[in-house]
Amino acid sequence: DILAAYVAAWLRKVERVGNMNYPEEARRKGITGAVRVEAILQPDGTLARIRMVESSGHPVLDAAAERIIRLGAPYSEFGPELRKRVDRLHIPHRFVFSQGAELRTGRPGD
Repeated sequence: DILAAYVAAWLRKVERVGNMNYPEEARRKGITGAVRVEAILQPDGTLARIRMVESSGHPVLDAAAERIIRLGAPYSEFGPELRKRVDRLHIPHRFVFSQGAELRTGRPGD
């Protein structure tokens, strides 16, 4: 499915950017946790908005999740078939900042 393929590519990019930009303060202090966000993308791949769905309880991780999504932008433009299906794409996303200073990603509930 075209939507699933777009989201999978988006997730790969966000994870790659996230691992290159893991928050140094969290690494130093051993802060871990999960953040749930929703990224809203325009058809041209620009970021319309990021909505915090569930905080990790650690401001450094919450800010890092938003920063990582912003650093990855702009994303790929929607292809013609995807543009026919959606005006904007809402991508729920879960960041897991773990002990080994590694970022894992997935959709909420993963």
